[in-house]
Amino acid sequence: MVWSVDLAILSIRSAWFIALLPSLAFYGRWLELLVNASMETDQRLVNG
Repeated sequence: MVWSVDLAILSIRSAWFIALLPSLAFYGRWLELLVNASMETDQRLVNG
């Protein structure tokens, strides 16, 4: 009985994870763009 409850929780968690993957990838891409932009700005400031 306990094992089936654990299995249900695990399946719910994995379903949430799979559902959130596209949005995580989307936000990850935006974060990457922001980091790249800020790094380029820093390089410009350093190089003058």
